[in-house]
Formats: sequence, C-alpha cells, structure tokens
Amino acid sequence: MTSSFFKTKRIQFITMILQEKLFNHLFKSGITPNSWCVLYSIYKNVSYRAYFPDMAEYSKLVDAQFIRQVEIRDEDNFVQARKFELTSKGLAFVEEMEGILSAKLKKQALNTSQKEEWALKISEFQKKFPKGGGYRGNGRDVMQRFVWFFSEYPEFNWDIVMKATDLYINETNPAYLKYCQYFISKSDAHKIVTSVLANYCQRILDGDEIAETQQFAVTVF
Repeated sequence: MTSSFFKTKRIQFITMILQEKLFNHLFKSGITPNSWCVLYSIYKNVSYRAYFPDMAEYSKLVDAQFIRQVEIRDEDNFVQARKFELTSKGLAFVEEMEGILSAKLKKQALNTSQKEEWALKISEFQKKFPKGGGYRGNGRDVMQRFVWFFSEYPEFNWDIVMKATDLYINETNPAYLKYCQYFISKSDAHKIVTSVLANYCQRILDGDEIAETQQFAVTVF
C-alpha cells in the first residue's frame, strides 16, 4: 500500500474524530445541528434564512440566551429592520466549536513554531515529578499527551498546568503519585480517556491554592 493511501486513511480518521467531538459538544450543550448552523451564520454574518424559513430555531436560541434580537432604527427612531446577534454565551459557544474544528491545525503548528517552546515546558513539567522509577515518563509520549490535552481543554494554558501540577504533588502522598504521563491522560478498559490534570487545572481556575503547610514532600533532582 502506498503512503498516499495511509495519508488518506489518516485524514479520514481525523475527520471522523473531529465530527464525533463536534456532535458530542452539541449534544452536551443542548444545541441541535440546525441551531448550530443558525449560530454560525450569525457569527459569520451570512444569511441562511432560506434554509430556516420558520423562526423555531431562532426562538429556541433566544430562549436559551445564545442570541438576541436587536432593532435597527433610523435617525427619527423608527424601526427599519430587526436582526439577531450573538450574546456572550453564544459567542463563547461558537469559539469552543471553532477550537474543536481547529484541533488539527494546532497539531500541525506544534511541529513548527511551538516545538521548542513545548520541549522546555515539558521538561519543566517532568522535573516536578520524582527522578527515577519512571515517574517522568518519555518525552515524546508526554508531548503527544499534551497535544491531546490542549486540544481537549483549550481553556487551560501552561501556567495553569504548572500550578495544577504543583497542587497535585503537594497534596498527594508520594506513594500514590501517578506517572506524569498518566497524570495528563489515561485510557480505561473501555478506551475512555480521562485526565486528572484537567481536574486540577479546573481547581486552579476555581481559586484553589497550595496550602501553606505542605502535606507531602517529593524529592526531585
């Protein structure tokens, strides 16, 4: 089989994964595919009203506070037209969806401009774990897991990751520390991927801080 065959299959697989992520996000947010089309058309300022002649989808989005109707008035304050615009909630949702759609582009960018920066950040992250015993993992594996992590959780950044890691190590008995790669992500027997790191990142965003008195000390070299 040629390399082009495998490249085509890889693109098809990535497309399938992205579609699954999109529909999962729509489902969790209570948004139908039709409502998503309405939101995106408003976001891009492109009219698809011919495909949605009734106002049902618009009304549902207004009720859910994703969009609002605004009036356009002339200099005499007479209403000349009405249009829909995104609320802050609607804009945030569209940006989340675009983040999922651009996941492949983010992975490509990692191989160029971000690679050196990520290597430094990953080294800093690994050194927070004990030396020896496999706790720091393999650099390439750790990088691949962070590619997945930031694609899944674009709301987090390296600064939050470092603080979250410090919080985890501070409050975890060294005997129960996870290997750093499994702290980032781990698949269970059903191939469901979870992230302890994501939970700690959310705690940082929620205001959790390291206690003044450290519960556990981890020796690193």
